[in-house]
Amino acid sequence: MNKYLKPSSIACYILLFIVFFIIGAATAGLSGVAKNQGLAGGAIVLEYGIMASFGGLALAIFLISKTSTSNIKKANWVILLIVLLTLAFLGFRSTSTEGATFSPKRPQPKTVTIPVNFTNNSTAERIGLGLFSPNFFENEVLYFYAVQNFDRPIEDNPKLDSITFAKTELGKYTITTAPPWLQPEHLKLDYGILFFKIIRIGKDYIQLEGNSTTEQTYFVSRWSGDIILWPEFILNTFMLEFPEGKTQAIRIKPVENASSIQNSSHLMRAISIQDFWVEVEVLDDQWNKIDTGWIKWRDESQLLIQYSLLS
Repeated sequence: MNKYLKPSSIACYILLFIVFFIIGAATAGLSGVAKNQGLAGGAIVLEYGIMASFGGLALAIFLISKTSTSNIKKANWVILLIVLLTLAFLGFRSTSTEGATFSPKRPQPKTVTIPVNFTNNSTAERIGLGLFSPNFFENEVLYFYAVQNFDRPIEDNPKLDSITFAKTELGKYTITTAPPWLQPEHLKLDYGILFFKIIRIGKDYIQLEGNSTTEQTYFVSRWSGDIILWPEFILNTFMLEFPEGKTQAIRIKPVENASSIQNSSHLMRAISIQDFWVEVEVLDDQWNKIDTGWIKWRDESQLLIQYSLLS
C-alpha cells in the first residue's frame, strides 16, 4: 500500500490539520485582527485557521516522507493527546467565561451626570485649534492616555482614565462611567453632541482639554473620533452673537477699515470664513435675512463671538 495512503498517514493528516487550525484561529484571536470587525470577525478567525491548517497538511506530508510507519503511529498518539488537552482547555475556558457573563449579581455601571453646555460662554484665553468629537456611535470606550513617548503609538502609552458609553432603550446614547474631572466644551448626547477643545494634533494623537474650566489636558487617539477645526465648526453653528459688552461693527468687506453696513442685529448666521473674518447673514427677530456683512470671529488668542449649537 502507498505509504501516503496508509491509515496511520491519514490519521496524521487529520490530526495536524486540526492542531494547526486551532493554532491559526488562536493567533487571530490573540493578535486582535478580528477586533471591532462585527460579523466579519468570525470569518477572519476562520480564514486564519484554514490557512494555518494547510501548513499542517504540508508538515504531515513532509514527516510521512521522512519517517517510518511505526514512528508515525507513535507521533499520532502524541498529537492526539495534545488535541484532546487543547479542546478540554478551550471547553473549560468557554464555560467559565459564560458563567461570569451571565452572573445575576454583576453590578451595573452608574450613570454619571455632567453639566450641559450649548453655547461658548467660556472666558478662557486659549482658543485651541478646533473641537474633537468622539465617535461614541461605534466605540463604547474613549481612553485618555498619558503620552510619555511620542515615538510609540498612542495606544502603547499608559491609560489614565476613560469614558464609557451605552445606548438606551430609546436609541439615545448616554455616558455610563466617566472620570470626576470631566468637563467637555459641549455635551448633549441625545443630540449627538460631545465636543472637547483641541490643543494639539499629532500623527496618531490629539491633546485636548478634559476640563474646560481648569484647562487640564489629556491625550486621546486621533482615530477615536472626528477633528473639526474652528472654521468648519463655526459654519455649522445655528447662530452667532457678540459677547455682552463686546459688540463689533459689521463691515462690508473683511478688512478693518471697511465701511459698516447700516443694518445691525444681535442675531447672525455664518456663511463663509476668511482668515480671522466670518461672513454672516444679519437676521431680524423673526429670523429673516436683512443684510450680509463681515465680522471678526477671533484674534490671536481668543474667540470674539458667541455661538449656539441648537435653536
